Amino acid sequence: MGGSPSTGSSLLVNILNRHPEIFAGSETYLFLHKDLAENWSTYKSRLLNTGKIRGLKSPAWFRFNGVLLENDDYGWTRQELQRLISESQTYELFVDAFFARPLKRDNKSVWIEKSPANSFNFKYFAERNPETKVIQVIRNPYDTAASLFKRGNDAWFSAGRCLFANARALSAAHLSNYYCISYEALVKNPEEEVSKLLTFLNLSTDVNLLEPTAAELAKVVQMPGWQHNEHGKIGKSSIGRFQKLQPEEQALLRAAFSSFQMNKNYALNPDLRTAEQIFSALEYDYKPESVKPFKEILHEARAKDMWARTWRLYPTGLGNYPAEIVL
Repeated sequence: MGGSPSTGSSLLVNILNRHPEIFAGSETYLFLHKDLAENWSTYKSRLLNTGKIRGLKSPAWFRFNGVLLENDDYGWTRQELQRLISESQTYELFVDAFFARPLKRDNKSVWIEKSPANSFNFKYFAERNPETKVIQVIRNPYDTAASLFKRGNDAWFSAGRCLFANARALSAAHLSNYYCISYEALVKNPEEEVSKLLTFLNLSTDVNLLEPTAAELAKVVQMPGWQHNEHGKIGKSSIGRFQKLQPEEQALLRAAFSSFQMNKNYALNPDLRTAEQIFSALEYDYKPESVKPFKEILHEARAKDMWARTWRLYPTGLGNYPAEIVL
């Protein structure tokens, strides 16, 4: 499961985790690095490394080193993981063994891994593993970017992160093992939307997953800019998040969207490179804004992000940045 951050994927995965057959642990970023799948013998020794030099780098918009596998949700110690990595002959065998432990412990049969950046590689993994299902969670891009903006990101990064993730995920939309669910539909008609998703997953729909447990309600997870606790009851107040921004903030974000053009080296679909194309594919209204009044702010933000990638040795740094600013 993946998509842009701040689309409601955390809410959805917590709902699904209440299903008697589904296990969903914390984000691992295990499917962010397709190098592991393509050349396991070369890269597996770097799997647990999060350092600047040897740590596996995110190949796209997201800046992150390595993976997060040492979590109580999954039940593995670092020493056990090192042994499993060493003994696993392929990436697929490692993944199967890694998730087998929590499935057996919790008496579940299906695992879901939700990391927003999974969306970058939906097409790659879905094409090579037809039995695997990928779920894209979408939300009005303006509301998504507004949430990211209020979490402390600048307008360029907020709009770019949203558009890049959606464009990459949508490149898998033609595949039979791809599914898309919108945040707006989920919070307006949760029972119907969850039932349709469970049918796609070939799982029982005769279960009540919408009421959080007492333990969940006590576990407040709410980042700055969020309107809801991801473990709480379903609410609709995050619809229209963009409209709660100041007018000048709205104009700046619209300009950031309007200025975005994905680097063709990262565009899996040549018809999904601009905001207008991506909004259209997502079926949300697009409202262009003149970029010129904001070009200095946006160019400065882009240069700052480019430098942040370059000094951390990311392949998306200087000379290979994921997107251009167009006026």
